[in-house]
Order: sequence, then structure tokens, then C-alpha cells
Amino acid sequence: MNYAASPSLKRGELISFNQIHVISETAASSLLSLSGLVQQPICNETRLYRFKYYTLDPYDQYTIASGQIAIPVINAPLNILSYQHGTATHRYRVPSRLSYESGIINSAFFSAWGQFITIQPDYVGLGDSSFPIHPYLQPHSLANATVDGLFAAIKVINMIHQPGHTHLTALAGYSEGGLATLAALREIELNHHLSIYATAAGAGPYEFWPNIHAILNKPGLSSSLFTAYFLYSLQSIYQFWPSLESIFKLPYANLIPDLFNGQCDHEMIIGALPAHIKDLINQDFLEKLTQGHESNINLTAEQFRFSQWNPKGAIQLAGASLDNEVPFFNSENLFKSWSKLSKNIDLVNIGDYGHLDGKIATLKAQFKFLIDKQKS
Repeated sequence: MNYAASPSLKRGELISFNQIHVISETAASSLLSLSGLVQQPICNETRLYRFKYYTLDPYDQYTIASGQIAIPVINAPLNILSYQHGTATHRYRVPSRLSYESGIINSAFFSAWGQFITIQPDYVGLGDSSFPIHPYLQPHSLANATVDGLFAAIKVINMIHQPGHTHLTALAGYSEGGLATLAALREIELNHHLSIYATAAGAGPYEFWPNIHAILNKPGLSSSLFTAYFLYSLQSIYQFWPSLESIFKLPYANLIPDLFNGQCDHEMIIGALPAHIKDLINQDFLEKLTQGHESNINLTAEQFRFSQWNPKGAIQLAGASLDNEVPFFNSENLFKSWSKLSKNIDLVNIGDYGHLDGKIATLKAQFKFLIDKQKS
């Protein structure tokens, strides 16, 4: 099925969608088995669709974004899940592209058992987005792309699935997707009339300054990548500083534009950057950053103040004890803050995992949480 409209410029307006793949029962079983995610027999094929929609760019101008929708072939009411993916440095290693295996795994995991219609936004600056760079770890942009994608995807669902044949709506995500998930929930609760029955956020960087200090003191495998990506995207979008050499040491100031041009995978970038952030960033910039004297960074950090907002629904915060990239205190501290006012906040330590190898255990915990909350 192909669909194209001539939409007016409006947030969440659907532009087009088309079917891109079918995950058979056999393929889903094989894929999930290889990933360590098999939980029960697969009983449905799942159809994948790419869709495009309007959202806002970092300048609050209309821009095109894209994503994927996974719809299990089943004649029964289904819940809707918007799942937000983790850090993507390659423009086309995102859910709307079949080359992104993790996106297919996510769809198979949440949809092939006939539990959820799964929506996965690519985010601004990735996939078919008309914006040239992804605003990495910027909660406002992540929230806009996620929420607008959800509303656009619901229009697709109502065309393909039986209208009114959906039930509840949930949010989930991991890493940058964990941040996007909570940013989207905050945006929905404060500015939209949409009920979210449960939210599962995994290993997201919810606390800005503690993360900066943590990765300086005990860097993880991807810490330089995350830091360079964040600072480069800020500079590319807002030109806060005179040049990249104001931020990064040579030769990295010259290398970074090519490393984050949307054509490099994580492994290539990690191999090109130093292991320690102190070898990546200029000393004077680093001192201003760690002492909180970098005013432009302070403005961005304001978007991370999740503890100052009191969410209404059921939330699971999950993380891993050996995660050096996004330490467990992100989930733990937010839990301590929110649980003072709500009994609907769950904290899960998935065990002795790092950031990359903790995703599978987190997915399992999130799936169980979302299913359990359907029944309550």
C-alpha cells in the first residue's frame, strides 16, 4: 500500500506512507532467537511501513521527519507503543530503513506476538528528515519528533488497522531513546490530550551535569563519541562558539565534521576518537564546562530537569550497574525524586551489564512491565 497526501503545514500531519517489508512468523522466530529475545511462540506475521510527517526543527520551523510502523496481522484490538531508538550516527541506520537490524528486532519483539502496534520515529536529522544534522541529546527536539510521529502514525494505523480497534498507548526507549521517551511523556502530559497508560525508559541520560562529571572520571567505550556528537550538533545548529577549535583539540576539530556527516557508524567514530574526553576537548573549554561556566551549555542543560516535573502515569526506570556510558544513577536519582509523590514509579537494575550489552535485558524488563500494566 502506498499513500501520499498534500498536507498543510501542521505538526503531526501525515505526508506519506508505504509498506516496506513483511516479517514472517518464521523470520521473527529466527531473528528473536538469535538476539536472545524469544519468550513464546510467534503466531503472527508483521507488516512494516515507512511514514513521513511534519514536525519542528530546532529553530521551531516545520521540517520533514520519518519513522517505521509495525502492525501485526491479527483481527483483535491492539495497544500502541512508541519505541524510541538509541544513538544513531549514520543517517540511514534508523528504524525506517531495513538495513537497521535493531529496528526490525524491536518491531518483531513488541509486535510479532500480537501485543502492540509499534511506532519507531527516526528523529529530526535522521532517515528522510529534511534537517541536515540530528540535534543529539536535545530533549525538546526529541520530544517533538516523537510526539508528532505518534500522532501521524495513528492516522496510518486508522487507515490500515480497523478504526477504533486500538486500545491503550505506551512509550518506551533505550539510551538516547530513554531520554526521548521521558521528554515525550513530559510534552504529552503538559501540552496534549493523549492518555499514556505506561512508560518504560531505559538507560537514558536524564541528569546533565552528573553525567558530564561521571564520564570524565570513568569514561566508557562510547563516552568520547557521545560527547563529541552532542557538542558538534550544538555548534552546527546554533554556532555558540567561534569554531570547532574553540571546543576540540587538533586534529579532532578537523576530523569531527567528517565523522558526524551521517555516513559513519559507531565503530568507525570510536576508532578515530581518543578514549578519554580530556584528550578530545580543549582544557579551557573543559574547565568552563565542568565548573558550570559555559552559559550556552547551561541553557541546554535546563531541558534535562525531569525531577522538577511530576509525571502522572506508571513509569519504569531501568538501568545497569556496570554502565559507564549512562550510569545507573540517572534512573536511581529520578526514582528517588518521583517516588516521593507517586507509587507508580518502578526502578529496575537489570544487573551487571554495560550500556551496549544491557539493551536485551532491558527490552525484556520493559515488555513485562508494559504487559503487566495492561492488566492492572
